[in-house]
Amino acid sequence: SAQNDYYTSLYDSLLHQGFLLPNISDVFTTNEDIDEIKSKKHAYYRTPLALALHQIMKIGPSIVKEKYLPRIPPEIKYKDSLVLDDVIKRAIKVGCVTILAHPGWVRCFTPSVKDQFSDILSIILDLREMGLDGVEVYHRLNDSNHIDALKRLAMDTDMIITGGSDYHGKENDKLGIYGTSQENLDRICFLLNL
Repeated sequence: SAQNDYYTSLYDSLLHQGFLLPNISDVFTTNEDIDEIKSKKHAYYRTPLALALHQIMKIGPSIVKEKYLPRIPPEIKYKDSLVLDDVIKRAIKVGCVTILAHPGWVRCFTPSVKDQFSDILSIILDLREMGLDGVEVYHRLNDSNHIDALKRLAMDTDMIITGGSDYHGKENDKLGIYGTSQENLDRICFLLNL
């Protein structure tokens, strides 16, 4: 993807500047070993690269990001993005349940436009008309205002309410903090014919 290419290029640039970084696959691979979950995933983001530089330079990862790792430009980050309408239609066609993850943290595709949460709520309504089944209301980064607004919207439009820890293997992430009610789980199972 364009994002992977960008961070690979940034990694190569740092090597050419003389930084003695670990092998690229070691930098961008997270080994997860929590309870019964064992997996490897490749995460091409700033944070793994910042942590690798942090180990070498002995300065904080946030300072590393600020000085050495420019944010990926939106025109690169979203180059490979899909149109949500198409995603929802395809998911429904193959029998999936569609849940919008952490809508309180949706980022704008146009850097000059500031996201307003009311705009996000309006977009969720549009997605509901397209066939969206549910929305992640409970998320570790949502404040109580986001939770209340998302829950009200989901209930008013008969959407499934979910929650998630948004676990990505980072040091401060906690697996299994948020979940969903039995009623919403039953609705998901019903839609999946389970």
